[in-house]
Amino acid sequence: MDELFQTRLSSQLQIVETDARMHTIRKVLSMTKWFTSEELMQRIINGSETGEATIRNWLASREIFSVIHNEQMLFARYQFDSHDRPLPIINLILDILKIDDPWAIAAWFVCENSWVKKTAESCHCSPVDILDRHEELMCAARHERATHFS
Repeated sequence: MDELFQTRLSSQLQIVETDARMHTIRKVLSMTKWFTSEELMQRIINGSETGEATIRNWLASREIFSVIHNEQMLFARYQFDSHDRPLPIINLILDILKIDDPWAIAAWFVCENSWVKKTAESCHCSPVDILDRHEELMCAARHERATHFS
């Protein structure tokens, strides 16, 4: 009887975690703008490499991250400067975070974080709001606790 109870409890917890994760993914998707891989490739094609090779290199060196949604690779637009090059701070943050789950990374950037101070322009306190405040952003990354259910 105790084993049956444990099995049912474990199953129910998995359902709750899955529901929470799906809620977070929907929220993260709505909180930022995204490039599809095709859109990003078209924006970054240069004379020496194809866009696909460039993206592959950026991902391999953790200069950027991507998520998969509906079988499509997506890239948060806030990772790029006005010339569609990766912001150097993204690589620094990814190295500090050491998170393998791309959705957890995306959530970390857009969800409120107590280590991020509000700005005058924003009532929202998330890392994406302070991409220009490198020291504060890296401090927030160092205090990561891997809990990003919204």
